[in-house]
Formats: sequence, C-alpha cells, structure tokens
Amino acid sequence: MNLAKLSIKRPTFIMAILMAVLILGLVSYSKLSVRMFPDVDFPYVGAIITYPGAGVNEIEQLVTKPVEDAMSGVSGLKHLTSINQDSLSIVFAEFELSKDPDIATQEVRDKIGQIRQNLPDDIEEPIIMKADLDSMPLVTFSLKSDTLSPKQLYDFAYDIVSKDFSQVSGVSQISIIGGSKREIHVNVDKTKLKEYELTLTALAAKVQANSLNVPAGKVDRGAKEIMYRTMGEFAAVKKINDVVVSFVGNDVPVTVKDVAVVEDGVIDETSRARLDFKDKDGNVIYEPSLLLHIYRQAKGNDVAISDEIKKKMEEVNEKYQKYEGTPKITLISDSAQGVRMNLADVKDTIIEGIFLAIIVVYFFLGSWRSTFITVLALPNSLIGAFVFMYAFGFSLNVISLMSLSLAVGLLIDDAIVVRENIFRHYEEGADPVKAAIDGTNEVTLAVIATTSTVIAVFFPVAFLSGIMGQFFREFGLTVVFAMLISVLDALTIAPMLSAYIIPKHKEASKIKKRSGASQSFAKFRDALVYVFRLCTVVWFNKVFAFVEFCYKGIITFIVKKDLFRIAFNVKKTTKNIFVRVMKYKFALIILSVILLVMGVSQKSSNGSSGMLFFAALASFILFMFVSFFDFEQNKLHFSISWKFITLVGVMVIFVSTLALGGKYLQNTFMPNSEWGEFNVTLESKPGTSLDQM
Repeated sequence: MNLAKLSIKRPTFIMAILMAVLILGLVSYSKLSVRMFPDVDFPYVGAIITYPGAGVNEIEQLVTKPVEDAMSGVSGLKHLTSINQDSLSIVFAEFELSKDPDIATQEVRDKIGQIRQNLPDDIEEPIIMKADLDSMPLVTFSLKSDTLSPKQLYDFAYDIVSKDFSQVSGVSQISIIGGSKREIHVNVDKTKLKEYELTLTALAAKVQANSLNVPAGKVDRGAKEIMYRTMGEFAAVKKINDVVVSFVGNDVPVTVKDVAVVEDGVIDETSRARLDFKDKDGNVIYEPSLLLHIYRQAKGNDVAISDEIKKKMEEVNEKYQKYEGTPKITLISDSAQGVRMNLADVKDTIIEGIFLAIIVVYFFLGSWRSTFITVLALPNSLIGAFVFMYAFGFSLNVISLMSLSLAVGLLIDDAIVVRENIFRHYEEGADPVKAAIDGTNEVTLAVIATTSTVIAVFFPVAFLSGIMGQFFREFGLTVVFAMLISVLDALTIAPMLSAYIIPKHKEASKIKKRSGASQSFAKFRDALVYVFRLCTVVWFNKVFAFVEFCYKGIITFIVKKDLFRIAFNVKKTTKNIFVRVMKYKFALIILSVILLVMGVSQKSSNGSSGMLFFAALASFILFMFVSFFDFEQNKLHFSISWKFITLVGVMVIFVSTLALGGKYLQNTFMPNSEWGEFNVTLESKPGTSLDQM
C-alpha cells in the first residue's frame, strides 16, 4: 500500500501524526535558544598574565618568552602572537581548524601549569581562555549614588549588586569598571629603614607572614577531636602597626609603625566611569558612576537571560532605595536588543513570504479549497523542522531563520504539483478519492526527484569546513529538515484532504434542488463568491492570458525569424565542401576543448602555451562562423537569427553583471544593522593620565 492510499484509508492515523508533529514542533520551538549567531568555536586560545609593577622588558623576558616556549609544544598550533605591556602579558595561539578549541585550551593550561614554578612569584594567576562570541558582555548598566564615595560605591557593587545578579539563571560573570577598590597602604620612611637596617623586601615578608590563619594541628581527647589554628589575619588596620619586623640589639622590637605609616586607602585608578544624561531643561548632567558588565553562560539564551536581568534590575532598584545613599541602577546597553530586532525582522519576512505565497497560489489555482490544501504544507514543514532543530542542538538565530525564510518558496512546490495533478483528474470526471490516489501516484517520483534535487544542493552546505562551515551548518540542515517534511506532507496530507474536502460532482445538483430559505441563502452565497472572484481571480486570469499571448508571440518571433538572410549561388564543389564542414562542425568544438586542455597542461609545466590557446579560440570562432551557413533550394544562405542575438544579449548581461557586481558590491559577512546604540573609542599617547582623558 502506497502513502496516498494509506492516508486516504487511514485519515485518523495521518491526522494524529500531523497533530503530534505540530505539538512537538511548538514545544521544541519554546525550548530553542535565541541568539544572534549559531554556536561557533574559533580556533584561538589566549593566555593573559598580570605581573604588577613590571616593565615591558621584564614582561617579555620573564613571562612572555617562557609562556611562548611552553605553548609552542601544543599539537595543532599554527601561529603565536604576543602583546607586551606594562604589568601585562597577552599571548594568542591560533590552531588548525580541525583542533577542538576545548582540548586546545586544556592543553595550553597544562603547559603553563608545568612552567608555573619558573615564572615570577608575584604574578597573578594566569587566565587561559578561548575566543568565543560569549566573551562579549550581554548587558551593561551603571550604578550611581548621590552620597556614597567611590570606595563605598565599589564595595556596594562588589558585595551586594554582583551577588544579586549572579543569582539570575544564565549569568556566568560580572565585571566592575570604575570606582575605587579598597587597598591598605604601608607608606615606608626610607630614612628609618636605613636607621633600623631593614629592607622593603624584609618588611613586606614580615607583614605578609603575620596576616595568615595557619592550621596548627588537632588533639584527640576521648570522644572529642579538637582542631587548632593560629589566628594571624588582621581584624583591623591598626593591628598592622603592631607587627614586629625586627629587633634592635636582640631585645628591642621594631614594629611597622616605627618605620612606616599604615592607612586605609584605595588602589590607583585604572578606569573611570561616568553617566551623562539630560535633565528636563535639556542641560547635560555628568555624574560619576560604576559600570557593570554581565556575561552570559556558554550556549545560553540571550533574549531570555536579558529579560531576566531586566526584571531583576527593577526588583533591586526598589530594594536599594532603603540602603544608604539610595544607589540606582540604569541600563546602558543590551546586546540582546540587536538579537530581538534582527530576529523580529526575519520572522516578519517569513510571515510576509507565507502571505504572498497564499495569494499567488490562490490566483493561479482559483480555489480556496485547493489553496488551503496546498498552503497547509507551510506550517506543517516549518513547525515540524523545529523538532529536528531542537534534537540537533540548533538555536533560533539569524542563520537558521534565514534558511526557513528561503525554504518558504520551496516547501509549497511539492504540494502544488500533487494538488494540480489531482485537480486535473477531478476535472476529467474522476471521483475525488480516485482522483487523489491516481493523481498522487502519477507524480510521486517527480515530487521525490524535485525534493532530492533541493536536498542535494543544501545538504553538502552542512559539511563545509572552517569557521564559515560552522556558521552555515544550521543553514543547510534546517532547509533539509523542512524539505523532508514537505515531501511527506505532499504525499499524505494533500491527497487525504483532496479526497475528503473536495465535493463530489453530484453535490452541485443537489444544491439546486433545495427550496425556500436554503436555496435563497445558496444564491446569496454564490453572489458573494462571484463578486469576490471577479475582484481577484477573474481579472488575474485575463491579465495572465494577455501575458501568455505576448510571450508566445515573442518566442515565435525569436525562434522563426532572422535578423537578415543573404543567399549565394555556389558551385557544386564548394557546396560539397560546405556540406561536409557543416556536417562535422561539432568536431570543431571537441577540437577546441582538447586544445584548451593541452594549453592549460602545458602552461602548468613550462609556462608556454600561447599558440594552443590561440588555436582553441580559432577553432571555436570557426564553429560559430560555420553555424551561420545553411543550404536551401541549392543556394548557400548566410543568416543571423534572433536566437543568436538573444543568446549574445543574455551572455553580455551575465558577464556585465559579474563585472559590475565584483567591482561595486561590498564583500561582507552580514549586512550593516543598527539598533540605536554606538560606541566611541579614543586613543591617547602612552602615559596619559585619566584626568587628561
């Protein structure tokens, strides 16, 4: 039993499958991540190491060079690039595209861990990270207060705000820009250091050694086990003053307060944030603030996380009104806004495409029943594709939605072919059930062949290599998923609905026999249908018939007419020569191809192939020249037909389009887009202070 017979004899089974696909598709759609681009792994790994107080030369010799030597031993490495700055070393590693970035990141981390003991002791913990689109902040907002100092505001952001937003599902990291972080300063008097014969290194070591809580062991006492530890961590700043750093004459202790002054300060400013806005009078107000960057987790839902952050921001703003200084959070930028706008634009394009497809199908088929049966393939295929997208871990992004937008015009083709053939059988007098079975069986192979051709084009796109292959993997497979569902819809849903929705031929006569109100309502309905068809299908059919008439006339003229034709009287010998040449003129094409291949081969070997290329061109020109001649009524005719002129015109347009397009069209991966935000970057000379900026 074929699919058409199965769908007609078991309509409940087919409808159950259809409803299951639609429900699963809608559930899968609700669970798909919403992002700007597909999840792409870039073959880059960076190592960032901070060495406070070190100059560029020390960074290069003590940090960067050992790290480069260690990273050069990682398999699959292509290039190493390093940047040396004051107190900072950055080393970028580019790997082969076949290298898994996660494995490369782990190998780089292991290599740096092996040389960690050879690096300076004062460096901060190395940061190893792979290049990722997720490394960009998702949301940026400012935190300001009218009365809190920069130090207090930073502490509030670090202790309270960052903890509040870390609770939002999908947030991975929060960074603070600006403000003043607390730092304890020990201002040493050089004269007193000399007097007590101390060094800065010894002083720092003593302070560090006395600021630790050290485990001291445990003691077992029967049923109890007592743990001991020494409490050395400073509970207050003044405690640092009492730290003993040396002894004078082996009996007089020297404390920190004897050689230095301890104060509770802040770190040196390396960044500064400010919130500018206009008041009611239009005056620009400048207020110091903090910037907080919120980063999402890998493969998170940009839009969902952004919405949760905004809800959280409204909640905490109300809560912070009770705190000292009434801190307030203001949204600065939201990268998910661009995702929303781009995806909304693509969704609108899909809806517009579906609407236009419905209109076009109705105009050509001229029946709402046929239009409904045909257009039903669109929601079935599009929604059903979401099931496969969720199963393969895809997301709703610009690339996947663009593929669905492209597929709208392809999904309906199979249903149109099946429905049109069924309608032809129906017009010939066949019963709707028989017409559905016979019509579907006749075009089954054609429908499968058409769909296979489309799949053969898009399926290899999913296997492209490199970064572009990762971007377009979802593009190719999404079209394939939708096309597979569309061919099943055309071979099952379309014949089933055609068999049961289309009325039988005898039903029209039964309507005419009705009397009274039923017959009056039928006449009123027929009148409305006639007016509607007059405004839509009737005029379209007349316009289409006129266009068809003009098209036939143009094609007939091009095929049968010549631009000019000249006749020559020739001798019998000349005639025989021309007849033989014209009989074997296609051998000139074969000769031209052979000479061209020989020329390319010779050029690759010794670089000299001009004569072969010239001979190939001459052979082709001779073929074109001979094609203009033919014999009729014992006369040699030279003619140039409109077919040749049309072909030349098409070739000229094609070549001109390629030339002009390559010259004037810009090569970009994505078109320019904007959503009301812009960034301004200023660079100054090295050593410029923040106040001067």
